[in-house]
Amino acid sequence: MDQEGAPEISLFTPNEAQKLIPSLKKWMAKLMDLNRKLEKIGFDVFRGRYEEGRDPNGEGPYPDAFASFVVTVQRFSESGVHLRSIDEGVVGFHSKRDSGEVVLLVWHYPEDQIEWWHPIETGYGDRRPLLDF
Repeated sequence: MDQEGAPEISLFTPNEAQKLIPSLKKWMAKLMDLNRKLEKIGFDVFRGRYEEGRDPNGEGPYPDAFASFVVTVQRFSESGVHLRSIDEGVVGFHSKRDSGEVVLLVWHYPEDQIEWWHPIETGYGDRRPLLDF
């Protein structure tokens, strides 16, 4: 934590972020697959429970796939990146421009390159090409 109690964020250069893409591709593919499997049996990963009216069919309160889901999400967190959307396969990396502005670099699964960034305040709708970084 920093002096004001806010959690510290990891900052990545575009090159540092790019080096993580091979691992992120594997993790995202697994996460998307697990999410689809869990949705199919009526398990809400964001609430950590079965949807109302869905029976776990003897699996207990959590299906086996949920443990793998949680471990995979932790990999993203431990690497310092931000999992922005599982359904769309979007990951963000905090980065600092030469001006000192902290922004998010954006990667979409299954792309091989980070191609976009955007100011944190305006969000994804204001994304700009990495060439303008």
